[in-house]
Amino acid sequence: MQLKLPIYQDLNDYFAVRTKTISRIAIADIMDNSMLIRWYSKIFDSYLLVKDLKGFGYFESDFTHGYVQATFRFNKLALEVIRFQLDLRGLNKRNTREISIIEASIRG
Repeated sequence: MQLKLPIYQDLNDYFAVRTKTISRIAIADIMDNSMLIRWYSKIFDSYLLVKDLKGFGYFESDFTHGYVQATFRFNKLALEVIRFQLDLRGLNKRNTREISIIEASIRG
């Protein structure tokens, strides 16, 4: 008989999100522009999945507490790194169509 504790799944999801985000942060400076923009899009997609899961919305979702908390925490960190890299490369919503679409979808 195998005993599964919910806290184990929370920790597993938290560390999975953390590991994936930190490994991408580590290689952000060698990513080409298209790869960096795809990562920017993925971060916003995951943000849109969990942005309404504060309070009681969290309990009604299919996501574990560890996934939700890690997504909030590490998305903020990833966005700082992405925005720094975009600024360093001179890419913004005025001169890059993909970035303008991503940022318009987050505000809309």
